Amino acid sequence: MEDSRLIKGNWESFLTLTNEKLLYVGRRHIFVLVLPLLFLSFVMAVLIAANYYLYSYVIKSISLFTISTLLLATIGASFAAQIIVRWYFNLHVLTNKKIMIVNYTPLFSHVVTDVLLDKINCTEIDLVSKGFFHELIGVGDVAITFDRPTHQDEFVFSDVGDCHNLARFLTQKLMDRDLDDKAEEVIWVRSRVASSLPAV
Repeated sequence: MEDSRLIKGNWESFLTLTNEKLLYVGRRHIFVLVLPLLFLSFVMAVLIAANYYLYSYVIKSISLFTISTLLLATIGASFAAQIIVRWYFNLHVLTNKKIMIVNYTPLFSHVVTDVLLDKINCTEIDLVSKGFFHELIGVGDVAITFDRPTHQDEFVFSDVGDCHNLARFLTQKLMDRDLDDKAEEVIWVRSRVASSLPAV
């Protein structure tokens, strides 16, 4: 287990298979919080300004202004908390036996998408950066395409930080696993052929 690839936390609950080891646990870059929180702050500022105008010049009630401002602040804080919680509990997990994407919002939803690595082949790993600023801070999407007998699945680690190194790390871990599996198969075939030869 490489601790530098694991964000802090107790992730042992993800280890459900025999001899399973964590290789990577991460979440989206904290930069993805900036735009939603800025937009929320702007909307709340406009609403509070409109509220001030309404209760200072139209209705002229300080008590109603105070109550409505506190109500708006509470609503804004709850939306901000929801944005932060959804970011915090959106996890990308890679073990030596499976890959998972966890989306959890307390009291609302809990979605876990996973695939067992011994049932599929990794066909490609793509890195997508969404512009100059994302490239500057190293934020991008790492898409992993798996080939199944019936269809293809794509797992996307979206808006991850240090995406170039993560893509290299995933390529190394997933492709090395495929090579090891093929090497084991070759050794097995050779041993079968060698054992079937008559003794001289």
